[in-house]
Amino acid sequence: NKIRRNAAFAAVEVRRSLSGHTDGVWDVDYSPISNIVATASADHSARLWCPETSTCLLKYLGHSGSVNSVRFHPSLPMLCSASGDGRIHIWRVPPSSTSPTNHVPKSGSQINVVPPPPATVSLPLSPSCETVTPSSSQIPSGGFYNDMSNIASWAQGQDSFMSDDELNDRLLEEQAENADKSSQLRMPLSHLSGHLGVVIAAQWMADGDHVASASWDRTVKLWDAETTQCVATLTGHDQELTNVSCHPSEKLVLTSARDTTFRMWDLNSFDCHPVHVLQAHSSTVTSAIFSSKGHVISASDDRTVKVWDVRQMRTPTVTIRASTPVNRIAVSRNARLLALPQDNRHLRLFDINGVRLDKSSQKQGHRRMVTAAAFVPGDESQEDHVSMYSVGFDNRLISWGAVLPNN
Repeated sequence: NKIRRNAAFAAVEVRRSLSGHTDGVWDVDYSPISNIVATASADHSARLWCPETSTCLLKYLGHSGSVNSVRFHPSLPMLCSASGDGRIHIWRVPPSSTSPTNHVPKSGSQINVVPPPPATVSLPLSPSCETVTPSSSQIPSGGFYNDMSNIASWAQGQDSFMSDDELNDRLLEEQAENADKSSQLRMPLSHLSGHLGVVIAAQWMADGDHVASASWDRTVKLWDAETTQCVATLTGHDQELTNVSCHPSEKLVLTSARDTTFRMWDLNSFDCHPVHVLQAHSSTVTSAIFSSKGHVISASDDRTVKVWDVRQMRTPTVTIRASTPVNRIAVSRNARLLALPQDNRHLRLFDINGVRLDKSSQKQGHRRMVTAAAFVPGDESQEDHVSMYSVGFDNRLISWGAVLPNN
């Protein structure tokens, strides 16, 4: 169960580093359907990015607290995001956001300028919910849904004596300068309210009709995405939850918490009791996720990552010992690789058997804690080439490429 070092390491390199968030980034997800990347940040926004052009396609500004997680729908151009404001939002990927050349609206087009939402009853958030990040000491109240300025007017008032080529050049310059402001969305399709504290994570169930959410109120809730009704509340954790993960094909949910446990819930049963309660770590369990091949992988602040066989959850099959706490881990779609984002600014790459594949030095990587990672499924058809993304508290999204060793 100890780390086995491979003599031939993977060649890992930074492909792109994207900036735009103004506070730490908590989460990242990739959509193979739209070929875009989503990030969730403590700056109260979620963003959509184009991998090909390294540009921000859309800023989602619907939350009034830190955005702690973001996940794409399994088959539709929609996302769910969880926030320190106590809510889960469901919002759509605008059609223009899937095209690298189309994300700046033309003059006079509609650009998601919406009136303020109807008044809602504030959730009774506890004081701890107002300190979801070290740099965000208080959730602002009021004035968040101010009307947006008509940013489409940037193309108006140009010199009528410009030639077509000069005008096009000027428009391209203006487009580059205003790209980050041009696509903003403030209103969700719907929001899910009911938690009594920070919602730290939310994820779509495999059927795409339900969302599971985890909160600092120590509960997990299952929501009907169409009716926005809570259909089940799962209780049992003794401290705040840290993450939730849904099985890619079954009605199974994993939850992790600060109580040093992670739990597996079978939503086919009506009693809503966990089928497994694992107290296999000595500190906060930061995440527990499923693989597509019958594994469960758990990560902890105790500096270990453990791989389990879902058919036999008594003891882990592999234990990886890291040098610092490990945050929201990722597993590749073919279940061969693990990405370990760590507090020491490093993103480590292991195979599912616990063999470390990357070298020690990552001088071009993150400058602060790495919080989450995501693999790009499309690149895994080539057995020796891997692409992945990571985010951290240096406010950046980094794209990585790796060439695996032959053995």
